[in-house]
Amino acid sequence: MADPKKAELDQDLLGSGDVQKSLKLLKTDLAVVRKLRAGLEANMQADFAPVIKKELSFSDLRSALNKVNEVVEDDDTQRGVDRLARTIIQDVIELDTSSKVKDGKERSEKKAAAMQVKLVKLDESFREYLSFFP
Repeated sequence: MADPKKAELDQDLLGSGDVQKSLKLLKTDLAVVRKLRAGLEANMQADFAPVIKKELSFSDLRSALNKVNEVVEDDDTQRGVDRLARTIIQDVIELDTSSKVKDGKERSEKKAAAMQVKLVKLDESFREYLSFFP
């Protein structure tokens, strides 16, 4: 696993407006994940699909991750952040899928627990990813 402390980054590119904007979006997405975790704990029947679609947009998330990845200059770090980026995208897709509840049905405790596990994993993946980009 790549070490954020040893990451070789293009500091000029890291400081650019586009990369900083993308980092800000990723930090906002982490806050959304935390908000969803709290919301699920408060009400496991809440409809999270609109929040996920609007605030964790797959295309915006993928674009932001790709933009930030451009600053990485060493192969070990590149492999590490690429793996984390793929994990984040996959987890958001799975979260979106698992958050859906059929009309007139309730979310089971098992499904809510699976969502909570996914949200915890997403929180960890976002934090680990962002640790590479101070």
